[in-house]
Amino acid sequence: FTHKDSKVAKEFCEVLERVGKPLGIHFSPPKGVAVPDDSSRSFVREISARVDPKKTKMVVVVLPTAKADRYDAIKQELILHIGVPSQCVKSNTISGKGGRLMSVCTKIVQQIASKMGSELWSVSIPLSTTMVVAIDICHDTKRASHSVLGFVASMNKECTRYHTQAVLTPKGSEIQATLGQCFHNAFNEYTKINGRPPGRCVIYRDGVGEGQVASVLENEIPPMESAMRGFYPNKEPCKYAYIILRKKISTRFFLSIDPKHDRDRVQNPEPGSVVDTDVVQPTGNDFFLVSSLTTQGTVSPVYYHVIKDTSALEPVHLQLLTYKLCHLFFNWSATVSVPAPCVYAHRASFLIAKSVHDQPQDSL
Repeated sequence: FTHKDSKVAKEFCEVLERVGKPLGIHFSPPKGVAVPDDSSRSFVREISARVDPKKTKMVVVVLPTAKADRYDAIKQELILHIGVPSQCVKSNTISGKGGRLMSVCTKIVQQIASKMGSELWSVSIPLSTTMVVAIDICHDTKRASHSVLGFVASMNKECTRYHTQAVLTPKGSEIQATLGQCFHNAFNEYTKINGRPPGRCVIYRDGVGEGQVASVLENEIPPMESAMRGFYPNKEPCKYAYIILRKKISTRFFLSIDPKHDRDRVQNPEPGSVVDTDVVQPTGNDFFLVSSLTTQGTVSPVYYHVIKDTSALEPVHLQLLTYKLCHLFFNWSATVSVPAPCVYAHRASFLIAKSVHDQPQDSL
């Protein structure tokens, strides 16, 4: 924080401690560092000099304004050179009083805790050896010749702990090697944690256009299968379902309030509504899912296209799993429109593509 924000930062730390205790989250007394001015160089210099990756678990930066180049410089230093998780917050966001400040700090505490590996809540997922994977690609805003592959894989039965990879790749290069290595790393980490490789894998692939399904089948599934086979030398490899999801669609659904007397009275479908007949492909088990509540306007469903399925799961089980995963985004207490791993994969790739523009440290 800057000298100007010293008082705000002190009050912020006190409130964090106060709101964290009821949540079971306890903070050690933080080490405050006042930056002489608000320049990007000063923030980076102090972070480089004061943050020891062996001793520091989290860096919280109070920013005087929402200046993009300063935010990018701070994230680059912490992600590329130091390898410590961080949380940036604007000073005017935490300069309020009373209930508003308590509410803001509660959300910040939850974000900090989740970045440090805490599981804030969970839902029942009765699939004990299933690994959920989400994949997304963002284009680098600074290096136009590169894209960032975000890859997230669940490490526990509840799908609340993840192994995350963000890989910078040249545009136009073969994705097979990158994706194959990501699957190998994820399976290796899962095996270390659980003592065995997963028995089933459900993959959600975001960022694929309607005309790119054939390319995914040709270029992404073979390296995944090849990476899987190495973990099952003397038995059948992992069963899986590969699902492409599309958010930007024009399809809308309405629920009739009084179908017997007034068919024109309609409302948005309730969260958890699934449409898997009539308007989907006659062969296959694709479906539309409305997972979040919309109080204004019409709700936008998400289309899930299962392009290959050897998982031995019934379609209803894939639908239930998808909906339950929409409850597990720790930055929002309600459901989100897509499974939480998809949001995490997008955020990982977007951060590197928009702010960092280089390969992050493996320690993160």
